[in-house]
Amino acid sequence: MAADGRGPRSTSWTYLLAELSRVAGPAAAGGKAIMGNGASLAAVRGGRCIDTSMGFTPTGGLMMGTRSDDLDPGLLSCLAREGGQSVAELEDLTSRRSGLLGVSETTAGVRVLLARESADARAGE
Repeated sequence: MAADGRGPRSTSWTYLLAELSRVAGPAAAGGKAIMGNGASLAAVRGGRCIDTSMGFTPTGGLMMGTRSDDLDPGLLSCLAREGGQSVAELEDLTSRRSGLLGVSETTAGVRVLLARESADARAGE
């Protein structure tokens, strides 16, 4: 909730709503909308963001190019205990080596994965 009690706010969502209004007309930005780019989603009503998929950190919510999505907290303690990974290594894993990159084992780029889908099984999964 924003400090003024009006719900989650973000300058990027403000920009996207302004662009939606400019491109599709004020009615589109003033109605109900769910917007997202594969990194986060925001529910918008009446031109205002009313909820988002974002968590406490960028690794919460939806899977991104290199960031994991929501994880079971037990996984991190298991990796630390069984794999001997440090907090810094776990942060690197979940923030820079997971997401589309971790799943595909090749790239974090959606366009690249789509282009490779027919020739690379990892790109289509």
